[in-house]
Amino acid sequence: MNMHTKLTTMLITILITLLITAGCEQRPEDAGAEETQTPTQRQVEPEDQQQKDWQQQQDDMQKQQRDQQQQSDNPNSADAEYAEQLWTKIKDYENWTVPENFKGWQDGVSPHGKILKYYINDAAAEDLTQDGAIIVKENYSEKSEDALMAITIMEKRQGYDPETGDWFYVKYDPAGKVMTNPAGKKLAGLIGKGKSQGCIPCHAAAKGNDYLFMNDEKARTDRNDPNTTN
Repeated sequence: MNMHTKLTTMLITILITLLITAGCEQRPEDAGAEETQTPTQRQVEPEDQQQKDWQQQQDDMQKQQRDQQQQSDNPNSADAEYAEQLWTKIKDYENWTVPENFKGWQDGVSPHGKILKYYINDAAAEDLTQDGAIIVKENYSEKSEDALMAITIMEKRQGYDPETGDWFYVKYDPAGKVMTNPAGKKLAGLIGKGKSQGCIPCHAAAKGNDYLFMNDEKARTDRNDPNTTN
């Protein structure tokens, strides 16, 4: 074999080697870099998300059912919670207005204390029947500041319960804790509605269908006052 033939053979061998090497270095992921996931891999992620969404829906439904069951077991729970919030709003009621004709110690009747003291907020001072009006009665067993038994509240809440005049009732102990009846139900909200005893059936007897004995008492007192004209 002459020199020319040897050189030709070597060049051919080098070219073949380079071609083989280049082919080996071209990895499958380089050839299809734009498809980094297989079809199976692309399907897994949406399915996992659907599973998570479904589980979240189930958790939400179970929570809603628990809340509904709790409300069913204790139908006045929302009223009791509102009553607790209301106390923080009225706890300084002793600085409120004492209504005309109700100053100082007043005679009370059952189920209130034997002796009463009255306070009203600014809204009630303008109009006892307007939205936001609050009437406070301190219930005493006798004419002594140490004989305070309970604090009873009426609050006018527009739209709360039109059938009963939209009045919200609550009974607190002297420390501001919502009291309960003998059955353990908290005395807050529509107390006595649909029954023969309780706040609502009692106040329903007030004249003028306003559930307010204070208006009846004020009218009677004004009629007996020679300085008052009606």
